[in-house]
Amino acid sequence: MNTANYKNKTFVQWETPYGMAWMLDLVMQRKKTTGDDGLRPLAVYAAAKLKSYLESLSAEDLKKEAMKPAHDNLTWGMIHLARWAKYIHDKRLLKLIQAKILPVLMDPALDKSCPVSADTTSKFAEFFPT
Repeated sequence: MNTANYKNKTFVQWETPYGMAWMLDLVMQRKKTTGDDGLRPLAVYAAAKLKSYLESLSAEDLKKEAMKPAHDNLTWGMIHLARWAKYIHDKRLLKLIQAKILPVLMDPALDKSCPVSADTTSKFAEFFPT
């Protein structure tokens, strides 16, 4: 299992993008509700990991990662990375996300592979129906 380290703490590498996205949300919500920004260094770390992850993916990789029917689906991480970019007013990061993701996810051919019915007619009580 691959791990990442931050200030002598070990994180499981497979938490990118899912866990890193949650970290960004946690830090934003904590600041909003308590005024405490003490976890911000973890969000900066998580955002850097997500950005690096995004930059490492080809268009084909992006499509494959977007089609994952599990919690490590690409879109979850990128939604939260975009929210973080807006939160910290990082226009360059937001433009990077949009430039890499939108051409792939807005491809009409992808809609045929991802029908809305797959998210609305599952027999399973799962967060991400398959």
